[in-house]
Amino acid sequence: MMSFAAAGPPASHGGQVCERSLTESDYQRHWEELSFPREFTTLAGARITVLDGGVHNRNAGPDFLNALILTEQDVIQGAVEIHLQQEGWWMHGHESDRRYRGVVLHVVGSQERSANPRRDQHYPAHTILLTGVAKQTSGTAGRRRCGHLEPVEWSDRLLEDLGWQRIRRKASRVGELRKKYSQEDLWYTKVLRCLGYGHNHRQMERVADVVPFSLAREIAAHFSAKHLFEFLLGFLGYDEYYGCPAPAWEQMASDFQLRGFRYYHWHPLSSRPANHPLFRLYLFLSVFERWYALSRPGYQRFSARECVEGLQVRKPVPARYAGLFGQQTISIGKVQAVELVLNCLVPLWLHEDADARPTLRRWAQDLPGIPPYQKIVRFIRGTRWPHSYSEGTIQPLRLQGFLHLREHWCNEERCQECPVMPSLHGRK
Repeated sequence: MMSFAAAGPPASHGGQVCERSLTESDYQRHWEELSFPREFTTLAGARITVLDGGVHNRNAGPDFLNALILTEQDVIQGAVEIHLQQEGWWMHGHESDRRYRGVVLHVVGSQERSANPRRDQHYPAHTILLTGVAKQTSGTAGRRRCGHLEPVEWSDRLLEDLGWQRIRRKASRVGELRKKYSQEDLWYTKVLRCLGYGHNHRQMERVADVVPFSLAREIAAHFSAKHLFEFLLGFLGYDEYYGCPAPAWEQMASDFQLRGFRYYHWHPLSSRPANHPLFRLYLFLSVFERWYALSRPGYQRFSARECVEGLQVRKPVPARYAGLFGQQTISIGKVQAVELVLNCLVPLWLHEDADARPTLRRWAQDLPGIPPYQKIVRFIRGTRWPHSYSEGTIQPLRLQGFLHLREHWCNEERCQECPVMPSLHGRK
């Protein structure tokens, strides 16, 4: 069970809130939230492109593993270490620690004085200065101003109102895309974008441009599981990464003049299986017709829970490729299905029929609860509003409300305009 313990009032002197200095954790969180590829200039003046920032290492050793960096000469893979100052490398003894021999990129917050390591000491090949961290964490001070205030009884209703506002914003953006896509291609592109989430959503949109709805539907209908997986392995560039041939992709690329991707276009290269773009596309195409039927329009024929159940899918990895990934089955579970409903299907339905707003909102209120994202857990703990969420799950509309608050008020320090503040002061 997840508990959101209420934080105490912020420390102060003479009524003034004491602002803390940035820590290495702030820089690590900033790095983790960046979108890649991203270009940098090293402290030595070289230009590099970080194709993949790596996977956050929660254990001992470098901060991020399996990062991918494009230099002027080559593509290199290795770890990333983050410090407040450049000399932190030697202060922490990394130059003699074997666990840090695989570090290829040193990310620092400031260069207070130049560091000139001896040639017999290990030091990463590239060092970059990371800026903009204070801006990314600027919401902290604003949230402290309301950290000591008690929640109100009707906070759930307010959160659902804000969550519905967020969904309506998504629906308005659908209208802009409708000018570019047919109805089928719009659904297809939106689904792929949602399956890509924050890190890979643009790349997934490119997938929709290269393999449009009609071709994807043909591939889903006529490819066996083995050939479908093989096609995607080559199309996404992972045949090169895993050193595995993909003749099904090569044949399709020749027949339809298709251009695929390189493995370093995707972020992250390695992560938990549910986030792997190869797995997500494979599962989606495996149930293409079922998902398409649920979208036309599913809320009129299915309850919210039935729709979520229909989007869930679990498939075995084709036996020939199971050894590449160290697992036998992959799946899209309840959490991913709920996110797909709110981020894709409901906005599409709202755009198609604005008169269905009251019906759709009641329908969305019946969606099953899901665990909150880590950034929302931190948000709740930092604000004490509301502190009553202790069961480890949140109704999805309320979760959307938290996201809306965080993005449009807290992170921009718009405290006086925040819809929560009048509520907390008793002004409805």
